[in-house]
Amino acid sequence: TYEENWTSSLTLPYEISPTAITESNGLVFIPSQSGLVSALYRKSGEIAWQYKTSNSLVNTVFSLGKNRVLVSTMDGKINCLKYRFR
Repeated sequence: TYEENWTSSLTLPYEISPTAITESNGLVFIPSQSGLVSALYRKSGEIAWQYKTSNSLVNTVFSLGKNRVLVSTMDGKINCLKYRFR
């Protein structure tokens, strides 16, 4: 048996993305097929932030530490995002 800890209010359009969901520093990073990166608080599932980087598939989000993540997309864009906790 299992117990559900939380359900997020994050809504994404229907998409099948082969990209892995990752976690770092208390945030869960959700990449999408449509270029949107979402971060959820690991403990609550609440949306911490979202960033639209492209219109194509986002690869696995890579944590660089110090509240920064590296995001790359299938159309060749690379972004280093710095975020703040609420």
